[in-house]
Amino acid sequence: MAKHWGVQVAQGAVTINAFLMIAKGFGLVQAVVIANRFGAGMAVDAYALAFSSIAFTLMAIPRDLLAPFLPVFTEERHRAGEQEAWRFAGAVGTWLALLIGAAAFLGFWHADTLVRLVSQFESEDANRLAASLVRIMMPAVFFMALYWLATLLMHAYKRFGPPAAAEVVNKIALIACILALYAVLGIRAVAVGVALGALTALLFPVLAFGKTLRLFRPSLDWKSPAMRSFGRLVLPILIGTLIAQSRVILNYWFASGMGEGMTASLNYAKRLSDTIVLFVPFTVGTAIYPFFSEMTARKSMREAGTALAQMLRLMALLFVPLSVGLGVLRVPAVQILFHHGAFTIENVYDTAAPFLFYTVGLVVLAWEIMLMRFYFSAKNTLTPIAIGLACTALHVALVAWLRAPFGHAGIPMAETLSKGVKVLVLLALVRRIAPPGRFRDNAVFAVKLAAAAVVMGLTVQALGARLGIVYGVAESAGLVARLRELGLPLVVCAGAGLLVFAAAAAALRIPEARLALDFARTRLRRRTAGDR
Repeated sequence: MAKHWGVQVAQGAVTINAFLMIAKGFGLVQAVVIANRFGAGMAVDAYALAFSSIAFTLMAIPRDLLAPFLPVFTEERHRAGEQEAWRFAGAVGTWLALLIGAAAFLGFWHADTLVRLVSQFESEDANRLAASLVRIMMPAVFFMALYWLATLLMHAYKRFGPPAAAEVVNKIALIACILALYAVLGIRAVAVGVALGALTALLFPVLAFGKTLRLFRPSLDWKSPAMRSFGRLVLPILIGTLIAQSRVILNYWFASGMGEGMTASLNYAKRLSDTIVLFVPFTVGTAIYPFFSEMTARKSMREAGTALAQMLRLMALLFVPLSVGLGVLRVPAVQILFHHGAFTIENVYDTAAPFLFYTVGLVVLAWEIMLMRFYFSAKNTLTPIAIGLACTALHVALVAWLRAPFGHAGIPMAETLSKGVKVLVLLALVRRIAPPGRFRDNAVFAVKLAAAAVVMGLTVQALGARLGIVYGVAESAGLVARLRELGLPLVVCAGAGLLVFAAAAAALRIPEARLALDFARTRLRRRTAGDR
């Protein structure tokens, strides 16, 4: 008997999460190493802008454009067979390599112009440094585009391990470059690490395909039914991605004009919140995407709607308490991670301010990932893209309004508010595709969850204030002293908060609170029975 999709999603998510936890752990190590070696000054400002506004934007475009590849490839396999599906993959890969290769070359050639378009740096040295970093990172744009395609091909066969393991290798290569070369190259060592890490990430899934890769044949075909279907889905995504990435570019454009260190502080806060989001919703979203695609290909829309509702409620159950705990303990969390070497106590407070509003938006980002996967699996790219365009305009207006009273913290505040609007509209329109459950059940769940979160937040705030860590601690003599003053109390507060939330969830009888426990018990029973 075939496994239930929920069990397969859980198993896929566990596989991805096992590697991703390691990868994102190394990602945090990378951020800590950069903070320790370079602090939050002009050099990190230049790197943050060069990577986030230019290099990562060029990496994100092929990643987003390839989102419809998986459902089209899956449908082609069901309809025409393995050979035709791989013929489609060969055409997509060829066009991808040509177009992204050209974009990377142009980015290298016009790096100075790109930097001047996206920055407000007063220092000409910062602009020149950012341009040199862009040139070093351009090969990574090409390598990562091919990596996204290889990853989706592996996911089509429900092989989640090799692409996830590639993330680990990527981060290890990057950190190794920083440690080996920073004394000679300075911040340019980070850019070299980005390029080398992207190459190693690409090689991992490519080698994992083995003989199956012989099915891949380069082609310039663009007239096949699969390519035309893919092209129709890609066009609105291209427009939406360009506008959505303009949100990132504008964020760093605003931050670069707020003084030295503000771009770097915003980047550290964003990196930390992104790491948290990628631990669960990204892995679950990646694991469930092929199942969404199969459900919609079979026209099993009620099953797909039920799966979406369960995922949204699970994400809320996980991320609401996490947001509350991190929001209350944001200063000690940032201090214990980054307050070493060149990263000063002032940098801690500058980073903690935007991190507060990024933590508030964790559940919003988790829901956005799930909803986008669902809409794309249903081959509905126009609706989320159109809504995203409108909300990007809202984001820019909010930043312009909030930056005066809140400084660089107004940027994540605007992002959370605009993405919240996007998620609400997507939820309201999802019924046109599939029913996501009864409104009354969802409303009762939301009220119970909010009540449990409030109780948890009050507990963590009171305990953290009593232990004297809510606003961080004075600079200590060394790392051991800082861990003693912050680390143990932070663990106590976090543990107490989770226990209080779990007790409140149980008392309020939130059904989803038992989902992970029931799954673990089922797995334990099966393993015990197998041992017997």
